[in-house]
Amino acid sequence: MSPAIQDVTYLRLNIPSRQPVHHLIVSNSPSMFDTRGFPNLASLDLSSCAVHVSDLPLLINRFGKQLRHLILDDTNVCNGSIVGEWEALGKAIALADVAPTRQREKLLKSWIDARSPSITAHDHGSSAVPDNQITRSKRGRKGLATPTISLRQSSDDTSNSVIIRSQPISFEGIQHLTGKIRLVPMASHIQSICINQLSSGMEESARSEFAKGWLDGLRQLHATWARLQQSQSNGTRLFRFGSSQSLTEIGPLGQDKFWDHMTLSSSFNSPPLLCFSGAIKKRTEMNEHHSLPIHPNGCGHQDSADVWPPKFYD
Repeated sequence: MSPAIQDVTYLRLNIPSRQPVHHLIVSNSPSMFDTRGFPNLASLDLSSCAVHVSDLPLLINRFGKQLRHLILDDTNVCNGSIVGEWEALGKAIALADVAPTRQREKLLKSWIDARSPSITAHDHGSSAVPDNQITRSKRGRKGLATPTISLRQSSDDTSNSVIIRSQPISFEGIQHLTGKIRLVPMASHIQSICINQLSSGMEESARSEFAKGWLDGLRQLHATWARLQQSQSNGTRLFRFGSSQSLTEIGPLGQDKFWDHMTLSSSFNSPPLLCFSGAIKKRTEMNEHHSLPIHPNGCGHQDSADVWPPKFYD
C-alpha cells in the first residue's frame, strides 16, 4: 500500500457502469475493520459507477467516521422507480454499523474463547494440558519424516490480534478479559449524500421519506443502546472500536454520560443532507441564458468545489 494514500482526503472514481465498491471494501484492500488504507478520507465521489443501495452501509462502515460526504451522481442509487426506496436508504444509513459490529463481536468472543485455556495456564505457571493426558512417544519411525528447516517465511505472531480479511485488529491490553462482553454499534457520521437529479416536485418528497427512514433507524439504534446499558448495569463490559481500530472500553457511566460517550449531539437526530443538483457546472459564454442549479449549503459538491474543477454546462 503506497504511503501517499495516507494523506488522501478526497477520492474520485468515475468509471461508467463499473463496480469499484467491491475493490474498495474487500479483496486486497483493507477490510471494513481497518481504515489504514485511507485513514483521512473525507469525501468519496463514485459518480457514474455501478453503485447500489446495499453498497452504501458497507462504504460508510469501511471508511469510518472520518468520511463525511458521498457523491453518487448518475448512479443506480434511488432513481425514484421503487416505492419506499428513500425511506429504506435513510434507515440503512442510520444502521450502517450494526451488522458489522455483530460480526466483530462474534470474532472477538471466538478469539477470547480460544485464548482462555492458554491464558489460565500462563497465569498459574503451568501447562494448559493436564499431566495425565501427556503421552510418551515410542521408539522407531513414525510415518513421514518432518524437515527440521523450512524455506517458507514464518508467519507473524498474532497472539494479540485477530486476522479479519487479511488485516489484523489489535486486541492489546484485553488479554485477560473475563465475563460477558458486548460491542456497541456507533452512529453514522455522514453529513451529505449527493445523488441523482430528480424530476421537479419529487425532491421534497424524497427528503421527507429519507428523514423518516433515518429517524426510524435512530430509534432502533437507541433501543439497542438502552439494552446494552441495562446489560452493563448487570455486569456486562461494553467496548467500541476507536478511530485507530483498537478497542475502547465504555465505563459504567450514568445514562447521560453514556449517551455523550456515544457522540450524541444536538444535531445527531438531523438526517444527512441530500443534494439533487448534480455536479457543480461552469457557465460558458454560449449558455449564459441557462440557470444553474442551486446546491444546499454544506453538500458534498460544495465541499469539493475547490478540489475538482467544475464541469462545463452544455
